[in-house]
Amino acid sequence: MGHDDRVPSPVAEPIRQAASAFLRGDVSVLDFTYAFRAAMNEIARPLEGLEVELFYELEAWESTPPSDRPLIVSNLRELAAKITA
Repeated sequence: MGHDDRVPSPVAEPIRQAASAFLRGDVSVLDFTYAFRAAMNEIARPLEGLEVELFYELEAWESTPPSDRPLIVSNLRELAAKITA
């Protein structure tokens, strides 16, 4: 995950709620993926900024062997923390 010094775009509330549930440990990464996709269907604009990063990180998690997923989960937690800050 790259570092970006630009001011982040606001994150849509449904995506923020999904990230918050993931950070609290209420949902697994798989359930977070489903919640993120449901949230994408609720917003009426293209994904922006952190939303796009989250999309790609969830896609990476899905296509990575389970033994290699811990780093991606760490990246997902970092993104979720940024989204809910």
